[in-house]
Amino acid sequence: LVRPLRDAGDNYEIVAGERRWRAAQRAQLHDVPVVVRSIGDMDALQIGLVENLQRSDLTPIDEAKGYAALIRDHGHTQEALARLMGRSRPHIANTLRLLDLPAPVQEMLQQGQLSAGQGRALVGLPDPLAMAERAVAEKLTVRELERLSGEQKQAARRSPGKAPVPQAPKSADTRALEKRIEE
Repeated sequence: LVRPLRDAGDNYEIVAGERRWRAAQRAQLHDVPVVVRSIGDMDALQIGLVENLQRSDLTPIDEAKGYAALIRDHGHTQEALARLMGRSRPHIANTLRLLDLPAPVQEMLQQGQLSAGQGRALVGLPDPLAMAERAVAEKLTVRELERLSGEQKQAARRSPGKAPVPQAPKSADTRALEKRIEE
């Protein structure tokens, strides 16, 4: 997808498809089919950003920053963005939450030391950096990290001087149901 450059004669700017164009150049294909459209600057930026967000090699943080830019600069809601991107609204919301993590944890996500699932498990923890470092050092799975994060969040909710409230023992039916669900 190209648009004519203003006051530049027969010159065009690639709006979407730059990677395909580069691949064609490497394959010695110098004439490629294009779609020419008169597109404004804001629309061109949005189309380019949407195309880049659909790349498979994006880090979770790059994806989150792209979604945030589309929401901030183009006025999309999470719901509208989900439709535009072909994703679910919870996926958009959960990806955006990664931007709430401290910069060092975001860097771990950028470098691939942590997965998006691990990053989501860290959101809202009192000390996400310490837990992220532990996850990397101990090679914790997403499930293990979610369990530890849940325990840490529960402990943080209790005030320091209060003893935990004892819970009534579970009935046999409840234990059996939990076991079936677990299986």
